Amino acid sequence: MANKPVFKSTPQRTPLEVFLGKAEKPLGRLIFVKDGQREFSQFAYNEAWGGRPSLTR
Repeated sequence: MANKPVFKSTPQRTPLEVFLGKAEKPLGRLIFVKDGQREFSQFAYNEAWGGRPSLTR
């Protein structure tokens, strides 16, 4: 009997811009990732927020 092929799903990324308050001041970006059974998220502050500089430069 032949084995069924196993198809690995492509991770699904959902980026969201995050704003603060009624003035909608840009706060940062939230990225949600679903990879099969695994789910995780990451957050990066917007440069205008005045936090630490981005590590991805």
